Amino acid sequence: MQALAAYNISIIEHYKKYYDIDIVEIPDDWGSQRSPLFSRDTLRTVIAPAYSRMVKRAHELGIFVISHCCGCCESFIDEMIETGTDVWQLQVNANPHIRERIPLYKDKFFFVYTEPVPTGLNLEEIKAWIRERYINVAENKNCAMDIDVRTISDMSIVPEVNDYIYEMSRKICSGEI
Repeated sequence: MQALAAYNISIIEHYKKYYDIDIVEIPDDWGSQRSPLFSRDTLRTVIAPAYSRMVKRAHELGIFVISHCCGCCESFIDEMIETGTDVWQLQVNANPHIRERIPLYKDKFFFVYTEPVPTGLNLEEIKAWIRERYINVAENKNCAMDIDVRTISDMSIVPEVNDYIYEMSRKICSGEI
């Protein structure tokens, strides 16, 4: 892992030097669809030290770090924070308790995720679902989400759904919600 971290650090340094990047996303799946891929002990002794080195070097260069980590890894949030990671870009459907956990980390961590629209809803039900999700985001203030409209059965309503998503986003940004 340390050799991989050294290689990734060299890439981060290269991109900072030649492209002056401000953000780097480190993709690393720590879980399957149902559970973590390794134990907490393995994470703490093997993976986290190398990951922390990458994050530390990125921060030294003034780079914000997003950890794109698919799979069920909500039980590793504390370890992600300990590595110094700024944001966890996660997979909602693999982390069944994430909505309850996000508020617990209000001042410590930021979450980014995609919410697929539930299938079989009509336009008004979709709008109500979207509004509920945006209210949750506004209340927590430590998460951002995008809405995946590809699951909508009636594709003719997608433009109106997209307009509503935009409207709700503006309300959050303006503080109306």
